[in-house]
Amino acid sequence: MVLASTLSDKRVVSSDGREVGNVHNVIINPESGSLQTLVIDTERPEVFGIEANENGRVKLPAAVLETVEDHLIISPPA
Repeated sequence: MVLASTLSDKRVVSSDGREVGNVHNVIINPESGSLQTLVIDTERPEVFGIEANENGRVKLPAAVLETVEDHLIISPPA
């Protein structure tokens, strides 16, 4: 189990080793308590085909999360 508060500002890296950004926020499903969305601060115009907003943030589905260590590793959604 991972506490949402421990994800804040963690570095995010794609499964192919590319730097993506840092966790800005997470969105939790209030009914199930499960992670629903990762909000990533990024300098990229898009991540996995999802465009960053005007603030440089991209919302990714939780399904992209592969591993949580000292950083997050994400993979493209299936």
